[in-house]
Amino acid sequence: MFLIRECMKGNSLLRAVQNHDVSIRVKLHGACLDLGAKDGASSYYEFIEQTDDTQLTFSDLYSSEDHVLKIDLNGHFPLTDSSFDNVLLFNVLEHVFDTRNVLGEIHRILKPEGKLFGAVPFLHRYHRDPTDYWRFTHEALEMLLREAGYTNIVVHPHGEGAFKAGVHQFAGTLKLRPLICLAWLVAVGLDRALDRLWKANRRYYLGLYFEAWK
Repeated sequence: MFLIRECMKGNSLLRAVQNHDVSIRVKLHGACLDLGAKDGASSYYEFIEQTDDTQLTFSDLYSSEDHVLKIDLNGHFPLTDSSFDNVLLFNVLEHVFDTRNVLGEIHRILKPEGKLFGAVPFLHRYHRDPTDYWRFTHEALEMLLREAGYTNIVVHPHGEGAFKAGVHQFAGTLKLRPLICLAWLVAVGLDRALDRLWKANRRYYLGLYFEAWK
């Protein structure tokens, strides 16, 4: 089971559901820019499908590596217009104060019919890297993408359910991975039962996956 494997790797429930969405939704080709990742070590790279012509460029403002682009996401990107087929923006947008700027700059550097893939947390603890500004609802994120000029926008909640939201907050205190896995499975089962009784249960979600076209 996907969640159990992710749990035993030490990933959080939020990261597990993000990786599941990546595994079924993200396919890269051509020139690709990962904003906020200095290398391919992020757990989602295990699940991203890439064509043979995929060329990845990494960026991190604080990296000391020469091959990593230093880009201030609150300012103008030192990149030419229409230069990338895909851009990745996973767990980055909440750390950028000027969200409209970063989405607008990504739109500018995407080629015509280029595609943005990303994810953001919602019901998740404060985590500075080096700052942590925002949490987005599905409505707010869709509006921001539309205002920036994107089309064919998909915003997909993941980790839905009050029990998943609750167990995500405290599961790390259990320390032992088998206990964490058990807590996850109990939460998944309880949310399935609650979904039948309370439609609002799915209004609780851990985060959002999104994709959009230029």
